[in-house]
Amino acid sequence: MSRIVVFLLLATSPSVLAAEPPVPKAGYSAQEATPKTGSRLRENIGSTSLYPLDRPWHRFTDEQKAKVRALYEDMPVEDEPPFPAKGMQPVLQDLSRILGAARAEGVVHLEMTVDPTGKTTAFKIYKMPDLDTAKYVAVVFNATKFKPAVCGGKPCQMDFPFRLRIVPD
Repeated sequence: MSRIVVFLLLATSPSVLAAEPPVPKAGYSAQEATPKTGSRLRENIGSTSLYPLDRPWHRFTDEQKAKVRALYEDMPVEDEPPFPAKGMQPVLQDLSRILGAARAEGVVHLEMTVDPTGKTTAFKIYKMPDLDTAKYVAVVFNATKFKPAVCGGKPCQMDFPFRLRIVPD
């Protein structure tokens, strides 16, 4: 199984896209769904300092929501970005299992468009270790139900940025 480090960034210049993401300060983490055979401890599979990985958007504090909103240019407080309906932990568990089995390694940086019904409709890939990794990531996110973005009180289409570093065990 691979460990993954999650980043949510909106890149605004090519130099940002080319740079390796820094490892965030520990704050929130996600664990594997079940411990390895012979252990009672679930291994960490991802971490971020931006927001809790085990919660859906509606369980974030106002401060956590503000950190995510700050990634978007001029997002009003009453608007919301799209977010995985069950939180990031199930997504990270699927990615860890699939990318670990594929022995993937490196940086994944993409944005996906989430429509007003909570489905991904398009991907903009900025960086991927290889084509297979891109396919695996797309499969996981296409199977993920999102809480749609909210613009002016109504569900709307918006991009969801996603960045991670895959670190082999």
